[in-house]
Amino acid sequence: MVATLVVTSGVITSGATAATPTWTHASGWGFNATGQVGDGTTTSRSAPVAVSGSGHGFVRVSAGSDHSAAIAADGSLWTWGGNANGQLGDGTTSNRSIPGLVPGMTNVTKIATGSGFTLAVRSDGSVWAWGRNDFGQLGTGSVGGPQTTPQRVMGVPAVVDVAAGSTHSLAAAADGSVWGWGSNNFGQLGNGSTIDSATPVKAHGLGGVTHVAAGMLHSLALTNSATLYTWGTNSSGQLGDGTFIARSEPVKVTTLAGVVDMAGGENHSLAVRNDGTLFAWGENSSGQLGDGTTVSHLLPGVVPGLSGVVRTAAGFWASEALRNDGTVWSWGLNFKGQLGDGTEVNRVSPVPVPGLTGVSQISMSLRPAFSTASHTLVVRPAPTPAFQILLSPDGGSLTPGIPMRATVFTTPINGSEQKVTLGVSTKLLPPGVSVTFSPATVVAGGSSTMTFTAVPGTPPSHGESTPITISGSSALPSGSASAIFDLLITDSGESS
Repeated sequence: MVATLVVTSGVITSGATAATPTWTHASGWGFNATGQVGDGTTTSRSAPVAVSGSGHGFVRVSAGSDHSAAIAADGSLWTWGGNANGQLGDGTTSNRSIPGLVPGMTNVTKIATGSGFTLAVRSDGSVWAWGRNDFGQLGTGSVGGPQTTPQRVMGVPAVVDVAAGSTHSLAAAADGSVWGWGSNNFGQLGNGSTIDSATPVKAHGLGGVTHVAAGMLHSLALTNSATLYTWGTNSSGQLGDGTFIARSEPVKVTTLAGVVDMAGGENHSLAVRNDGTLFAWGENSSGQLGDGTTVSHLLPGVVPGLSGVVRTAAGFWASEALRNDGTVWSWGLNFKGQLGDGTEVNRVSPVPVPGLTGVSQISMSLRPAFSTASHTLVVRPAPTPAFQILLSPDGGSLTPGIPMRATVFTTPINGSEQKVTLGVSTKLLPPGVSVTFSPATVVAGGSSTMTFTAVPGTPPSHGESTPITISGSSALPSGSASAIFDLLITDSGESS
């Protein structure tokens, strides 16, 4: 029989099912000199582009100063961009413009990226860190050269959230306490001192904290009572307490209540209230407070023209808001297109990022050491990965006692990287016939050798072939596909 590559069933059901969440992936824009946008180039982007590898299904992203990280649907961790300090965690110092797997990091639930270093929380509450360590920001007890692979941070309780500033790290523990390590020259660790620490130290006077955020040299914490606390440098009024006084212990932002999200930028801060209102304070030289001016503020003020805000992000002199309709709005410095509006024009009031819908998370970076521009990542809906099964040949004659082989091809759809397990229901096989697959599981895009065998004495088909359904099934997302192989059984006296 002539070998052909034919879809014989037309059945393609691989992909999302009723029980499978909407598939998401990442898009990015802004400064891209080290590949931190993740589209396979080092060309800066003033409008959103898709991050490579949609088959990973990114569900959470974090934009570092010149690198990026994302958690995939299966809990694995992927990084890309600059890697001079080993911040990609792959054991090298080579930059990468598309996502690559961080070996050994499984069941990851939270991530944070700073200036040349990365933090990750796993489902067991453990914290891991790698990359730059000149201020002890990895929390491993030492200060010095970078680490190119993940190192566990010891001496901190089980963690539920992490944040990374320029050179300091924060963690919110399951017991409601806050811990910090790394640089502390302005009290950004919150422990009442200004001495750096290479091991975790507990911030004073905090309880019930569920979420932490970090600016360049200041810190923020949100409690389960929707109360916001800040500490660290206050040179531009970024602590929101009406002064320029740095604080080495957390202070309550008394003019705000009902806070549900917050972010720290270079020298400014943002907070979302439970009524969908966004507040901003601190440095405003590029309009990053979004109030239509370039006048800085020591106290939180409403960002006009925005409603229904659910999340916020802050970077180098720039800000973003995610609304409950899934749209993203941005304002401030736009030196390399980091506002995503297709221009490089600074904005003193929020403008929409065109073409973005269904966004569920946003992250904006602080500036790289060698530039005054940042980049943004978002999580948004993406076409659900799927696969198709094709057979070559799509039928054949099987002589008892003589194996017959064919090839099963799996074709990826929408960037699928699913692991496909191949099989045949034994109820579909004629008596005396068996089939094996080598290998039995392939990644979408791979192929398997299918071998049919029939024991001696198996009754022949007498010219009528038996349709055999070859099926494949997968997870992440759950799906299946199938194709038909027409099997004709001959006897030893018939030609094959």
